Amino acid sequence: MYYPFFDPTFILLVPAIILAFWAQNKVRSSYRRYSRIRSTSGLTGAQVAQARKVLTAAAWTYVAAATMTLTHLLRLILLRGMRN
Repeated sequence: MYYPFFDPTFILLVPAIILAFWAQNKVRSSYRRYSRIRSTSGLTGAQVAQARKVLTAAAWTYVAAATMTLTHLLRLILLRGMRN
């Protein structure tokens, strides 16, 4: 009998989706469990993750400042070249 909405790849797709949901649940539960455990520094995993976000934002501030400085220097070099 012909089933118009059935594709043989569903046989492979359904177990893959179930496996993906299972793996996601395992990762989420492990993260939840270990984010509450303090490390040797006295910080939890969640606190370390938040600190990493803050430090990354600070680093991007320095990158933006360096980019602006180089852009301004390039502008001055081009203006001086146009005068000569």
